[in-house]
Order: sequence, then structure tokens, then C-alpha cells
Amino acid sequence: MTRSQRLNPVRRLAQDEADAAAKRYAEAKQRLEAQLGKLAQLENYRNDYAGQRSAIGGDGIDPFRLRDYNAFMARIDAAVSQQRQQVSETEASVEQARQHWMQLLSRARALDKVVTRYQDEERRDADRRDQRQLDELAQRRARPDKD
Repeated sequence: MTRSQRLNPVRRLAQDEADAAAKRYAEAKQRLEAQLGKLAQLENYRNDYAGQRSAIGGDGIDPFRLRDYNAFMARIDAAVSQQRQQVSETEASVEQARQHWMQLLSRARALDKVVTRYQDEERRDADRRDQRQLDELAQRRARPDKD
């Protein structure tokens, strides 16, 4: 078994690991997009609700309703803040997944290069061996038999 053949299972394993890491990275990016979508929805809802308050405020508002409005706005603000934190954590997770994928991809590419180099060396060795055999055969034919 040649060196390149012995390394092929290692190379395939490294490529499989890189492919799995790429899939995890893509999934992390999808989670981030979902988290960003939720954040945008919360911020839009908060802005809409704040706009309603401005429209109602011109006519005057009783203190109980103002208190309820402020409490609800505080809950919305807390939800927005919590979602921003979630986005931040998800962004860190995405970056970590990307770095892990890049490391595994780099390793897989390095193994590909090694296997390719070994295959090239093996091919050159086989070509030299074939050429040597052809040269020997040609020399035998050119030499007269001494019987």
C-alpha cells in the first residue's frame, strides 16, 4: 500500500469533519438571522407602541393609564435588551463556529496537498521504473546474444 493510499482515510476523515463544521456554521448563521429578525420585530413593535403613546398623549391621559403604559414600555424595553443580548451571544457563537470550520478546512486542505504530493512522487517513481525497464529491454535487444 502506498503512502498516499494510507493517508486517504485520514484525508477523508478530515474533509468530513470540515464539512460537518461548515454545516454547523451555516446553522449558527441561520440562528443569528432568526435572532436578528426577532430583534427587529421587537424594536418595530416598541416604536409602534411609542408612536401610539404620542398620538394619545396629545389628548391627555389619565395617570393610571400612563402608569400602565410606562410599565408595558419597560417590559418591551427589557425584552428588546434581552434580545440584543441574545443576538450578541449568537454572534459570538457564529464567529466561534466560523473559526472552527476554518481550522478544520485548513487541515483538510493541507492533507489534500500532502496526498497529492505523495501521488505525484509515486507517479514519478513509477514513470522512472517504467523507463528503466524500457531502457533495459532496449539494451538487451541491441546487444547480440553470446551463446
